[in-house]
Amino acid sequence: MHEMSIAESVMSIIDEEVAKNNGKRAVRVLLVIGKLSTIVPESLIFCINANKEGTVFQDAEFAIEEIPGKGYCKECDKEYEVGPHQFFCEVCENVLEVRGGTELLIKELEIE
Repeated sequence: MHEMSIAESVMSIIDEEVAKNNGKRAVRVLLVIGKLSTIVPESLIFCINANKEGTVFQDAEFAIEEIPGKGYCKECDKEYEVGPHQFFCEVCENVLEVRGGTELLIKELEIE
Protein backbone atom coordinates (compact mmCIF):
# COMPACT_ATOMS: atom_id res chain seq x y z
CA MET A 1 0.00 0.00 0.00
CA HIS A 2 1.87 3.07 -1.22
CA GLU A 3 -0.71 5.34 0.40
CA MET A 4 1.10 4.97 3.74
CA SER A 5 4.28 6.60 2.44
CA ILE A 6 2.22 9.30 0.73
CA ALA A 7 0.30 9.88 3.98
CA GLU A 8 3.61 10.27 5.83
CA SER A 9 4.72 12.90 3.32
CA VAL A 10 1.41 14.79 3.60
CA MET A 11 1.61 14.69 7.40
CA SER A 12 5.20 15.96 7.32
CA ILE A 13 4.21 18.90 5.10
CA ILE A 14 1.32 19.78 7.41
CA ASP A 15 3.65 19.66 10.45
CA GLU A 16 6.13 21.96 8.70
CA GLU A 17 3.47 24.46 7.63
CA VAL A 18 1.87 24.64 11.08
CA ALA A 19 5.30 25.25 12.65
CA LYS A 20 6.34 27.75 9.98
CA ASN A 21 3.17 29.77 10.60
CA ASN A 22 3.47 29.59 14.41
CA GLY A 23 0.20 27.70 14.55
CA LYS A 24 -1.15 25.54 17.32
CA ARG A 25 -2.88 22.99 15.15
CA ALA A 26 -4.34 22.25 11.74
CA VAL A 27 -8.12 22.61 11.64
CA ARG A 28 -8.97 21.62 8.06
CA VAL A 29 -7.04 20.12 5.18
CA LEU A 30 -8.28 19.91 1.59
CA LEU A 31 -6.40 17.47 -0.63
CA VAL A 32 -6.76 17.39 -4.41
CA ILE A 33 -6.25 13.94 -5.90
CA GLY A 34 -6.31 13.21 -9.62
CA LYS A 35 -8.17 10.13 -10.78
CA LEU A 36 -5.10 9.02 -12.74
CA SER A 37 -2.76 9.33 -9.75
CA THR A 38 -3.12 5.68 -8.62
CA ILE A 39 -3.92 6.96 -5.12
CA VAL A 40 -7.02 5.50 -3.51
CA PRO A 41 -8.49 8.44 -1.56
CA GLU A 42 -10.14 6.26 1.08
CA SER A 43 -6.86 4.41 1.72
CA LEU A 44 -4.94 7.68 2.04
CA ILE A 45 -7.42 9.04 4.60
CA PHE A 46 -7.31 5.70 6.46
CA CYS A 47 -3.52 5.93 6.67
CA ILE A 48 -3.62 9.52 7.89
CA ASN A 49 -6.30 8.73 10.49
CA ALA A 50 -4.32 5.73 11.73
CA ASN A 51 -1.31 7.96 12.44
CA LYS A 52 -2.68 11.32 13.52
CA GLU A 53 -3.03 10.67 17.27
CA GLY A 54 -0.90 13.18 19.18
CA THR A 55 -0.14 15.34 16.12
CA VAL A 56 -0.96 18.96 15.28
CA PHE A 57 -3.68 17.66 12.96
CA GLN A 58 -5.17 15.14 15.39
CA ASP A 59 -8.62 16.76 15.26
CA ALA A 60 -8.38 18.20 11.75
CA GLU A 61 -11.06 17.61 9.18
CA PHE A 62 -9.63 16.08 6.01
CA ALA A 63 -11.55 16.55 2.76
CA ILE A 64 -10.74 15.29 -0.70
CA GLU A 65 -11.52 16.87 -4.05
CA GLU A 66 -11.07 14.41 -6.90
CA ILE A 67 -10.28 15.79 -10.32
CA PRO A 68 -10.79 13.90 -13.57
CA GLY A 69 -8.10 12.60 -15.84
CA LYS A 70 -7.53 14.54 -19.02
CA GLY A 71 -6.12 13.21 -22.25
CA TYR A 72 -5.26 15.12 -25.41
CA CYS A 73 -5.31 13.77 -28.95
CA LYS A 74 -2.82 15.54 -31.21
CA GLU A 75 -4.48 14.14 -34.32
CA CYS A 76 -7.98 15.40 -33.49
CA ASP A 77 -6.76 18.41 -31.48
CA LYS A 78 -9.25 17.56 -28.75
CA GLU A 79 -9.03 17.12 -25.01
CA TYR A 80 -11.07 14.38 -23.36
CA GLU A 81 -11.92 13.38 -19.82
CA VAL A 82 -10.36 9.95 -19.44
CA GLY A 83 -10.38 7.13 -16.93
CA PRO A 84 -7.43 5.19 -15.53
CA HIS A 85 -7.21 2.72 -18.42
CA GLN A 86 -8.14 4.90 -21.37
CA PHE A 87 -5.08 5.36 -23.54
CA PHE A 88 -6.54 5.91 -27.00
CA CYS A 89 -8.64 8.59 -28.67
CA GLU A 90 -12.33 7.71 -28.96
CA VAL A 91 -12.43 9.06 -32.53
CA CYS A 92 -9.16 8.19 -34.29
CA GLU A 93 -7.65 5.69 -31.80
CA ASN A 94 -4.37 7.64 -31.55
CA VAL A 95 -2.48 7.44 -28.26
CA LEU A 96 -3.60 10.19 -25.88
CA GLU A 97 -1.22 12.55 -24.12
CA VAL A 98 -2.01 12.85 -20.40
CA ARG A 99 -2.76 16.47 -19.52
CA GLY A 100 -4.21 16.20 -16.05
CA GLY A 101 -5.48 13.96 -13.32
CA THR A 102 -2.16 12.80 -11.87
CA GLU A 103 -2.04 15.46 -9.17
CA LEU A 104 -1.79 15.20 -5.41
CA LEU A 105 -1.92 18.65 -3.80
CA ILE A 106 -2.63 20.18 -0.44
CA LYS A 107 -4.99 22.81 -1.79
CA GLU A 108 -6.07 24.34 1.52
CA LEU A 109 -4.68 24.18 5.03
CA GLU A 110 -6.54 25.99 7.78
CA ILE A 111 -4.34 26.60 10.82
CA GLU A 112 -5.30 27.82 14.27
